[in-house]
Amino acid sequence: YEFIHLLSTEFELVNRESVKRVIINSLKNKNMIWLLLEIKNVLSSLYNQNPNTNLRNISKNVEKFLDNYEFSLIFKNNPIRVLTPLFDRDKYLGDINYVKKTRERNVILISQDNEIRVALKGNGIVIGKINPNTTRIVSELGGTVLSSKLIIPRFISEQVNYLPEVFDLWIEINLLRL
Repeated sequence: YEFIHLLSTEFELVNRESVKRVIINSLKNKNMIWLLLEIKNVLSSLYNQNPNTNLRNISKNVEKFLDNYEFSLIFKNNPIRVLTPLFDRDKYLGDINYVKKTRERNVILISQDNEIRVALKGNGIVIGKINPNTTRIVSELGGTVLSSKLIIPRFISEQVNYLPEVFDLWIEINLLRL
């Protein structure tokens, strides 16, 4: 959210080559480079659901930020650490307190009808799905899912939220390409 805020308000600063290099290298070192691609995927998915000027402007800034950046670098890693927010949790889960109270963090991924739904491993309750753009890329990558787990951020900074949705549940997938 903070990065999206910076892309929205301080784009000229963030897009400077020296700053961009620091951001990208920092994400690479933490094996979190997927987040750059995921921001683009999430914004596209949100824009398809609810087109508005704000999302379009942020998407353009993301495109400019990622201009001349090779996504193939992301796919050269093995395993690939995919971080993605959980979509449609209200449709499947309703009250997030259930997930916050349970100690279950291991999830299973269920591929169905060009979707990847996410369910708690212990009881099989579906808690949401992965956005369609990420689903497509993960499917194209192929490989084997080594692990998948639920991440509940402790603090979500949404002082000025530029997105129409707050993502308070995330999924981490470690994917080994063969």
